[in-house]
Amino acid sequence: MPSITCLLSENKIDAVREQKFLNASSSENQLLKSKYKSSNKDFVTFNFSSLSLNSDIDICNSSGIITNFIGDITNRQDLIEQLGLNKSIKNSRLISYAYKQWGSSFAKKIYGFFSIIIYETKNKSIIAINDHLGSKPLYFFKSSNNFLISSEINTILEMVDEKSPNYSRIRDYFIFFNGKPGETFFNDISRLEPGSQMLFRNNEITKTKYFDYDLTNKLVYENDYEYEEHFREIFTHTISALSNNLDKEEIGSSISGGLDSSSITCMLKHLNKNVVPQSVLFEGLVNRDARMADERSYVNDVSKKYNLKVDYLPLSNSGCISEYPEAIHCNDEPPSLINGYIHSAIFKNLKAKKIEILFDGFDGDTSVSHGYEHLFELGRKFKLFELFKEYSDMHELFGVKKVSYMNAFKQYALKSYIPKRILWYQNKYKSTSMVPLEWYKKLNAKIIDPPDFKEVCNNYNGLPIPNLYSKNSQYAHYLDVTNPTIEMSLNLINHSASSYGIDIKFPFMDRRLIEFCLSIPSSQKLKNGVSRSILRRSLKNIIPDSIYNRHSKSDLSPFSRIEICNLTDERIMKSVLNIPFLDAKYIKKNLLKNKSENMMDIYQIIIFDEWMKKNNF
Repeated sequence: MPSITCLLSENKIDAVREQKFLNASSSENQLLKSKYKSSNKDFVTFNFSSLSLNSDIDICNSSGIITNFIGDITNRQDLIEQLGLNKSIKNSRLISYAYKQWGSSFAKKIYGFFSIIIYETKNKSIIAINDHLGSKPLYFFKSSNNFLISSEINTILEMVDEKSPNYSRIRDYFIFFNGKPGETFFNDISRLEPGSQMLFRNNEITKTKYFDYDLTNKLVYENDYEYEEHFREIFTHTISALSNNLDKEEIGSSISGGLDSSSITCMLKHLNKNVVPQSVLFEGLVNRDARMADERSYVNDVSKKYNLKVDYLPLSNSGCISEYPEAIHCNDEPPSLINGYIHSAIFKNLKAKKIEILFDGFDGDTSVSHGYEHLFELGRKFKLFELFKEYSDMHELFGVKKVSYMNAFKQYALKSYIPKRILWYQNKYKSTSMVPLEWYKKLNAKIIDPPDFKEVCNNYNGLPIPNLYSKNSQYAHYLDVTNPTIEMSLNLINHSASSYGIDIKFPFMDRRLIEFCLSIPSSQKLKNGVSRSILRRSLKNIIPDSIYNRHSKSDLSPFSRIEICNLTDERIMKSVLNIPFLDAKYIKKNLLKNKSENMMDIYQIIIFDEWMKKNNF
C-alpha cells in the first residue's frame, strides 16, 4: 500500500531528525517517491508509492499549498472537465486545484480510494482527508511540540517516547470486535474516521464528517432494463477508472469462482486489460471440505470464455496458525483476518512475477446486497402473498421443496415488531444469539464490565440480532455498508498487500456503486428468489452462464479450521493465561470442547497474545 506521512514541529527539524522520521516512515517494499520540507524547517512530508502509480506531492509556491496524495480518483475525468484542466495532470495537482476552487467542501466531490494531506504554509495548518470507507488509513498523534500523521501506526510509534495499550479498544475488541470511532489499540494514537476531514491549526484539532450516504435518495425507473443498464455503466466505469493507463501492463485479479471475483475478472478482460487471474487450490482436503473448497469448474469457465491463463496456486500445510508470525509482522494492530493466508499466497506470487496491481472482489455481498432485507420489508408491510412467493422461490433454488410459511411469517413479519427491550432481556437471560452477550462470557467480569443495553444499541445502531430489521430495507442495507468491520478488514488487507509491494483495488467498494445499490428498490436485489439479482442481470452477457446461475457458496476456511482444531488445549490455554482479563475457566469449559465452532474466538485470543508480546506489553 502506498503511504503518506507528515510531521509539523514547533522546533526546527534538523537533518538528523528528518532522517529518523524518514527511516520510521519507510519499509522494505516502499519507494520514497517525493518529499517536501518547508523553508523554515518546521514541516516535512513524504510520499511512498511506486513510479507507476499516480500518487505524488504537489508544491504550489504561489498559493503556499502543499498537497500529498495517494490512491485512485474514480471520477477524475469529471473533475478535470469541471476545473478546465489538462487530462494529463497528476492527481496531487488536481486535488490542489480542487481545494483552491471549492475550499474545504471539495472533499465530497472526490470519488475513489485515497488519503490526502494538505499543508498551508501561510497559516501553518494541516488538512487531512480520507475516502468514504477509510480504506487507506490515516493515523495521527499530537504532543505539546509535534503533530504527526501517517498511513502507518508504526511510523508514529518510532517517533514517540513510549507506547502503551488502549484498554478501551481492547475491551471492545473482545466484546464487539470493532472499536469506537477513531480509536486504535495504542493510547494517544487516533485513526481518522471514514469520510472525514481533519483540520490542525494553532495546536488544535477539528474533525468533521464530510460524507455520509443520503438515504433520501431513491431511484425509481420504469423497468428492470434501466436499473441493469445503470448498474453496468457504473461497474464498467469503476473498473476502467481503477485500471486507467494499464492497457499493456499485467494486472492481477483474485478469482475464486464466486460471483464477485468472476465479475471483476470478466470485466477487466471485457475492457481488453492484460489480466492474470490468481486462484488458490486447497490440496490435501477430503470429503466435504474438498468439495466445498474446490471451485475450479467455475474458474475454468471464466478462463475458457476469455481464453485466460489462470495462475493456480497450490496450498497445503497452511492456515491462520502457520501464517500468524508473518501477519503479526506486517500489521501494527492485531491482524484478525482468519483467512488472510489466502491473500498472502496471491501477493507472494504477484511479487515473484513483478505484477504490482491486484483487483479483488472484497465484500461485494455487502455493497450490492443479497437482498434478503426485501423479505423483512414485505413482512413489515404485511404483503404476505409476495413474501411467501419470494420465500418459496428462494428455497426452491437451494433444493428445498417443502417450506414453512408460518416460519416465514414469524421471522419476517412478526419478529421486527417485538420491542427492543424485550429482545434484550430475552437474549440476556434465555438465549445466546446476540454476539456481544455471547463474546463477553470469555472475559473476567471482575475486571471488565459487561455491555449494557444502551452501549450495544449505540455500537450497532440497534440490537445485533441476525436478520432483524425494524426500519426499511434501505436502512438495513445502510447498516451493512457502514459496518466498521469493512474499514478494519480493508486496512488489514491493504497493510498485508503493502508488505509485498502490491497495490490492491476493491471495485465493489466504490462510493458511486454503493450509493446506487442503496438507492434502488430492494426488489431489484432479490427477485424471484434470486439474490444479488441486479448484479447477475447486469452482467449476464459478460460472465459465464455457470456463474450467472450459481447460488452456492464455497467454504475457504478448512485450512484455518484444521489448524485451530489441531492446537492442543495446553497451547491455547497458554495464550489465555497470558491475558489477565480473560476467564480461563469459562474458555476451558466451553470453547475448547468445540474448537471448530469456536475457531474465530480461539484465533482472536492467540493473535492478541502474540501482538502483546510483539509490543512488550
